[in-house]
Amino acid sequence: MSAPVLLGCGLVSALGGSAQASCAALRAGIEGWQARPFGANGAAVFVAEAPFARHVSGAARLLRLAARAAGECLAGWPALAQQPIPLLLAVAEGGRPGACVEPALLPALQAELKLPAHAASALIPRGRVGVAIALHRARQLLEAGGCRAVLVVGVDSLLETGTLDALAAANALASPQQRGACIPGEAAAALLLGLSDAPAPLALVGLGFGRENAAADNAVPLRAEGLSTAIRQARDEAGATAPALLLADFASEPLRRQEAVMALCRVGSNGAPLPPLWLPAELLGDTGAAAGALLATVAATATRRGYAPGGELLLTLGNDSGERAALWLRAT
Repeated sequence: MSAPVLLGCGLVSALGGSAQASCAALRAGIEGWQARPFGANGAAVFVAEAPFARHVSGAARLLRLAARAAGECLAGWPALAQQPIPLLLAVAEGGRPGACVEPALLPALQAELKLPAHAASALIPRGRVGVAIALHRARQLLEAGGCRAVLVVGVDSLLETGTLDALAAANALASPQQRGACIPGEAAAALLLGLSDAPAPLALVGLGFGRENAAADNAVPLRAEGLSTAIRQARDEAGATAPALLLADFASEPLRRQEAVMALCRVGSNGAPLPPLWLPAELLGDTGAAAGALLATVAATATRRGYAPGGELLLTLGNDSGERAALWLRAT
């Protein structure tokens, strides 16, 4: 079977209500975060809020974001949107404070999009690696021949009160006085994966998964074994050597940056230099479960518009719990 391709993308973020707007702002280096008062003393913290769901919270907020991104993704495929196609919805991991993991969100999104129900549709509460897991399932569904396309959506908001309170309690909220900490953000991104001869910017040619035991809150030495395993699996499946570009889900965290560099060195690239590193989270904040589809949308847009530095693109994702994932995309 030929590799599945990205037939469509959609993105809602703090920088725009569409993939085109968000990616143009990212390319221009515009910061999507702003200082807002927080807590009893009203101290300023940095947050990256999408301006399309300000007056709702919880599942209603996620639904509004996800429906907008998915609607954009499906806009070029009206015939597919009328058929029962699987919807795989990646959301926050259940153990995260303040996370909205509401099973009713899946049928609500199907109803909002007017998508006929499909038995393979599923909610995937696995945080940042959730979209990679969803793409793995999507590929299996396409290989089985039961559908022509699969809609993968990632949505998350770290702006819920419980999440912000937990970050504040851990002294992990970015502020004018603490710029290297987490900037909580929110986003929804959607990918339409399918088997088609229609023009598409990228094909999904490799997937890999691993687990990292080292973390900022333990004494395990960082060896980047989990991310190395994920990258090696994705690279070998793709039949590639070295990526022309690395897109990662972290921002300025020193440990994650060190891990990424170490993993690339461990995997090896036949003497090729390390690829450029794009970090959308530096401008969009932490977008949680939306990150995987967000990175793929950025990659697809850069490829389609001709400013990607090459045709072999590596995307890496990681949960705080140690789960790691890698996606290898190739320009078609």
